[in-house]
Amino acid sequence: MSKAVEAILPPFTSGSCCTGAVSRATKAAGVIVIVDNPTRAIPIKVAISEKAVKIDDERALARSLRLSAAGKDEWADSVYPNPSVRRRLARLRTKFDAENHKQRQKYERELRDAAETGRRYGVGDVVGIYAAKCSDNGAVWGGVIMVVLLVFGLFFVGGGGTAIALIQSLWLTHPARLIGFIATLVALLLLSLWLKRQQPSYAWLYAYTDGLVGARRGGGPPDLIRWDAVESLYNVWQDVFNPVSEAFEPRFVGYRLRLVDGREQTFPLSYRNMLDPYAEIGPILATILPAPVAQTLPSHPTLGQVLERTIVRRKLPEALRAFRGGRPVDFGDLRLDARGLGTQQGRNTLAWGDVRSIAPEKNMIVVKRNGYHWAWHKFPITDMPNAAVLFALLAETGAGQAPHAQHA
Repeated sequence: MSKAVEAILPPFTSGSCCTGAVSRATKAAGVIVIVDNPTRAIPIKVAISEKAVKIDDERALARSLRLSAAGKDEWADSVYPNPSVRRRLARLRTKFDAENHKQRQKYERELRDAAETGRRYGVGDVVGIYAAKCSDNGAVWGGVIMVVLLVFGLFFVGGGGTAIALIQSLWLTHPARLIGFIATLVALLLLSLWLKRQQPSYAWLYAYTDGLVGARRGGGPPDLIRWDAVESLYNVWQDVFNPVSEAFEPRFVGYRLRLVDGREQTFPLSYRNMLDPYAEIGPILATILPAPVAQTLPSHPTLGQVLERTIVRRKLPEALRAFRGGRPVDFGDLRLDARGLGTQQGRNTLAWGDVRSIAPEKNMIVVKRNGYHWAWHKFPITDMPNAAVLFALLAETGAGQAPHAQHA
C-alpha cells in the first residue's frame, strides 16, 4: 500500500500487518481503491456487484478522510464545499436503499413469519432473519453433468470426420444402441438443466430483542432460546487443512451458546443476514472505504454481532459491579480482580502494572508482561466463556492495554 494511502486512511489500517490485510481483503472483495497524491484530486472507484460508482472531489474528500483518521465523525457541509460530491453521495445512498428495499421484498414471506413467531412466543421485535444453506438439492451435480456433456461435445466436434464415420458405422451395424446412446445424452442434458434450476434449502434462524427462534419448515414447535436463559457464549475454532501451507491451521468457524439448564447450541458462521444485500462484502467495504461512502451502506448486523452485543449488554454490568467492588471475575481459567489477573489455580498472578497487553491471537488470548517479548500466559479462546465481555470489561475499566474484541 502506498504512502499516500497510509497517510489518509484511518489509523487502524496503517502498519505493515494491517495494510497487508486490507490489501488482501480489497482484492478478495473485488473493490478497487485508487488514491493519488493527497494534495491533488483523489479519484476513488468502488466496484460493488459490477456496478461502478465514481466519487471524485478536489481536496474536499482528502480533508474529510483526514478528519476520519483524526477520529472525527461529524461530516459538516463545510467538509464538502463541492455540491457535486454531496449529490453523488446522495445518489449512492439512494441506490443502496433501493437494493435494501428489493432484498426485503424478496424475503417478505420470511419477515412476516418472523414477526408472527415473535408475537406468538413473546420474544420482542425482529432484529434479523438468518439462514445457513443445508443442501443445494442437486444443483452442483447438475453442473457436473453439464460439464461432462460439454467435454463430450467438444471431443465430438474436435473429432471431425472420424466422429462422423463412427456414428455412421454404428447406425449401420447397431442402430438400436446408437439411438439409446443419443437418448441417454438427451436425458442427461434435461436432468442437468432440471437440477440446475433447483433452489437450495436453508436452515432459518430468527433473531429478536429477547431471544432466538430456529424456524422449522416441517411443522412442530420451533427451537426457542431466550436471552435470559443464556449462561455463556463461546467462540468455536477448528483445525482446517490449508492446501497452500499443506498444514492444519486453526480457523474461527462459529459460536456456541451454553444455556443455564446445561444445553448447548452451536451456530456456524455460514448463517447470513438475508436482509443484507451486501452480506458477503459489506463488512469489508465498511472497514476499508472512506467514512462518507461507508456510511451510505445499509447496516445489518451479522449473527455474531447480535450474539456478542447481547451477551455484553446482559453480562457486562454484573461483571463491572463485581470488578469495581473488589470481587474476582472469572472467564474460564482466567480470573480478574482489582489487583491484577491470574489463573484460577492461583499458580500464576500478574499485577495490572506489569501487564503489557491482552490480545487475541488466532485461537488464543495472549497475555504479555512488560519487559518481555514472549507470552506470560496463553488461554484457549474455545475454553473461555464470554470473551466479548472480557474485552468490553477491560476497555471499560482501562485495565491492561486491551484491544476491542473481534467480531465475526
